[in-house]
Amino acid sequence: MRIALVTDWFHPRVGGIEKHVLSLALRLRARGHDARVITPWPGPDTVSGIPVERIRVRLVPGLGVSLNPWRLARRLRRVLEAGEFDVIHGHLSFGSTASMVAVYLGSKASIPVLTTLHSVFRRLGWVYVLAQPILRWRQWRFRATAVSEVVSEDVRWLAPGRPIELLQNAIDPAEWTIQRGSPESGRLRLVAASRLQRRKRVDALLRIFARLREEVGPTVEVTLEIIGDGPDRSKLERLCNSLSVGDSVRFLGNGTAEDVRALLSRGDVFANACVLESFGLAALEALSCGIPVVARSEGGVGSFIAHGENGVLLASDSEMLSALVELATSPEALARLRTGASAGIPAANTWDTLLDRHLEIYRELMEPTPVGYTP
Repeated sequence: MRIALVTDWFHPRVGGIEKHVLSLALRLRARGHDARVITPWPGPDTVSGIPVERIRVRLVPGLGVSLNPWRLARRLRRVLEAGEFDVIHGHLSFGSTASMVAVYLGSKASIPVLTTLHSVFRRLGWVYVLAQPILRWRQWRFRATAVSEVVSEDVRWLAPGRPIELLQNAIDPAEWTIQRGSPESGRLRLVAASRLQRRKRVDALLRIFARLREEVGPTVEVTLEIIGDGPDRSKLERLCNSLSVGDSVRFLGNGTAEDVRALLSRGDVFANACVLESFGLAALEALSCGIPVVARSEGGVGSFIAHGENGVLLASDSEMLSALVELATSPEALARLRTGASAGIPAANTWDTLLDRHLEIYRELMEPTPVGYTP
């Protein structure tokens, strides 16, 4: 099959969607399919051997969405027509102009279209409701999926009556096998991986960390290392200084998969304070390495974290603080979670399972009467 993977954001930008689309493309091509990434995000024409069609349009600084959707549509149409694709797979977050345009163009040209929703919209969903009378996007022909039940429940009201299936993110556990460090008495090493932007609530994590240091006092050394970058880095570094935790927090910047594995190998707990986490790919990677996850319960992390077994899911920042205090002061509690995390990730979140499911859906879309394709 010739498959167009359309995403508004892609490498060299680093994030959950970018990592997922690249992994999907690599595995589709390994199975003999001609998968290509189409994106307006600037960068090289190939990434890890994957052909990338860069739609050259001006983007809103900091957001990465097109300033001129009409020009974007014209140029994207030419790419889709030249590619003669069998399936268009659009990867959508809030503001995914290019992916939305691709869904429209595919629907209009009778090319089978699959969409995967990667974000929790909440109140921002009203933008799409208000756009419906003009764009009439609810009448476009596409099959809808979401990366977690949290996302599915969040966006179902936007298109009443349209089925939204589960099509989760995935990793290859073999790529996330590490030699874990052993916990040290009187020390708790927290690690995190996140894009440094407001939505991810890294500032909340820093405030929780500062309170944690106060609670445990000098008897326990607690540290936090964060891999990832973004527009809020300088602001977060200033916050560290104002909280007097700059000596215990390290911002590592963007890193390779090897850098992430190295970080996880020296971590005791993976921490995530984001309440709008649609899935939590970095947390899944941590769990695959045998690192327990402490996170907010509102996000999609709950699809692979069993509370009290391989991690802890909390409903508030204060509960998250209490859980971290317990793990810092109770070696038995930490050991119990590490034992649970050592069991690895659910089979449903491995590429062995998810790639087959992607290909099954693509083939169903190409049938004369596509499954799940009625507006």
